[in-house]
Amino acid sequence: MPESSEQKRRHYRAGGYWAVQIGAAALMTIICFGAGGILLFASPEFLSRSGEEPERGGGVMLMLIGIGMLVLLINLIRSFASMTGEQRAVYAWAVMQQHASRTDGHPANPGAAVNDLKILSVARRARRGELSADEIAALQQLRPDVPYPGTMPGRG
Repeated sequence: MPESSEQKRRHYRAGGYWAVQIGAAALMTIICFGAGGILLFASPEFLSRSGEEPERGGGVMLMLIGIGMLVLLINLIRSFASMTGEQRAVYAWAVMQQHASRTDGHPANPGAAVNDLKILSVARRARRGELSADEIAALQQLRPDVPYPGTMPGRG
């Protein structure tokens, strides 16, 4: 017996979306700080087989990128912690509904024309409960197999 949309909605918690976002930011932070530290502080013999003094500027750049990634990671964690479970699910649902509808039908194609600021703006409005029933229905049509995880407007 197939699950009803109500049963699917109860199980949709958007944990995967947030785990990927936080995990990728954490991994990039660790890589940037680790590689930057190695380039900055390792001995010339370790870094260069020819005996030349290695360029330390790359280490500085990686450390600066690591700082940016750390700020991103902190903001992601703060956002995750400040939302209710339904808000997290609705935010992730709105983002993923729009990403799945990219112009070529393939969400992994970086050449597809996607306005990320618009996507995040719609997701922010969805998280706040500011989308109308018509806007939710339009997003639902992008991927009908993934039901809206929140409370529909007007249903309290």
